[in-house]
Amino acid sequence: MMRKFYSDTAGSIATWFSLSLLGLIVMSGGAVDLAQASSNKAKLQNVADAAALAAIQGNTKSEMRELGMYSVKTNTFMKRSNITMSKVKIRPVIDSSGTRSATVRLTADHKTAFLSLIGIETIKIGSASVVEQAGSNIEFALVLDISFSMAGGKVANLKNSAQKFVDIVMGGENKSDSVSMNIVPFGGNVNLGNSLASLLMPNNVNANWDPSEVDYRNATKSPTLAADALYRFTDGMNCVETKLEDYNTGLIPNHSRSQLPRFLHGNSMLPICPEDSSSTLFNSGTKADLKYKINQLQLSHGTGMDVGAAWGLKSLSPNYRGELGGEFPDRPGDFNGKVKKVLIIMTDGNITGQGRPRNLYDANRFTDPSKMKNKTLYLSGDGTTPTSTDNASGRFKTVCDNAAANGIEVYTIGFKIERGGSADQLLDYCATNSKNYFFVEDNQLNKAFTDIAQSVSEVRIVK
Repeated sequence: MMRKFYSDTAGSIATWFSLSLLGLIVMSGGAVDLAQASSNKAKLQNVADAAALAAIQGNTKSEMRELGMYSVKTNTFMKRSNITMSKVKIRPVIDSSGTRSATVRLTADHKTAFLSLIGIETIKIGSASVVEQAGSNIEFALVLDISFSMAGGKVANLKNSAQKFVDIVMGGENKSDSVSMNIVPFGGNVNLGNSLASLLMPNNVNANWDPSEVDYRNATKSPTLAADALYRFTDGMNCVETKLEDYNTGLIPNHSRSQLPRFLHGNSMLPICPEDSSSTLFNSGTKADLKYKINQLQLSHGTGMDVGAAWGLKSLSPNYRGELGGEFPDRPGDFNGKVKKVLIIMTDGNITGQGRPRNLYDANRFTDPSKMKNKTLYLSGDGTTPTSTDNASGRFKTVCDNAAANGIEVYTIGFKIERGGSADQLLDYCATNSKNYFFVEDNQLNKAFTDIAQSVSEVRIVK
């Protein structure tokens, strides 16, 4: 009987088979769990990289932490049912040189499907990312369109985007010793501010004050005649006449260019020369001053992008060192030297030529649109205009050629412009390369400025 009992193995085989089958399931299923955990670890690395890139945009350490944490929490990967974040550590650093870094370390629990059968409920996965934004010596010129077509939401969008740009490139510093910026707003012309305009306009020795309407009409038959007439006006503004020869990096001789009178355009009742609130700001490294200037911008009539680009170029030219004022007596620095130079030009429409008033002294010239008629000083041209042609497009291309010849990095932004139109062609021509030209719609302007800031500021993942 005992022999029969020991030889009866039917139940044992079934048990052994069940245990073997369970082992096979655990082994093969465990391999699936491990593969999924490895895949999720790679995706968790993407979460860490995105969080570090978000954090580096903060202006303070606390803001860097907040931006990094928000990026982690809102990442769609974290909504997966088999992932639970167990630890998030964000370490921001801002040193005295302006170099910033953000270290993000993430730990998560990957829930298993098969290994849980043997008591292994989760697999720990982790990732780490270090993003660094190197401090460097950079000079910026922001040439910003404040023409009448920017009215309403457009100019508000521009102000928000440009101020964010300042935040990014200036980093956590309120005042930078290495990053300087020039703000050059342009409408029909460029208001140079009283200091620089007074240097260029005729002085009391050589000025022809308040010319007759006949003399003025004769002088404004050509840009050269208008500039050389050395006119000053009792009610004039801080805009000056320019010649084609001025559209380079050279220094314009002192007291050699006529002043523009104050005059409005009948369609918009806006001045051709921007108001003083929209004058240039040169050589500033103070974040608050730059953002205040941008916030105070007011509209002007016309799109004198050629004039704006010219003064953007000159604000980066070492020939103007000591001429522009500001906080950096040793800037603009030499070309192709230790200072990186960046010219950014933004517009929302086609370039326009220059017009001058027909009714120079009419008592109703500021209230009656019929008295605000202008005569053409020079034409606009278009995207096919050859460089060095004496119209707005030719002058603009001359600036672009000079920027390229002197190693200036040029970025251009076309804001809701016509694809294939004149502005599109000119901006594409001027940008240093195709990647530096941003053709954007309404909700993309902030991204364009942010992308430029990050590109210039050399934000990089180092680990």
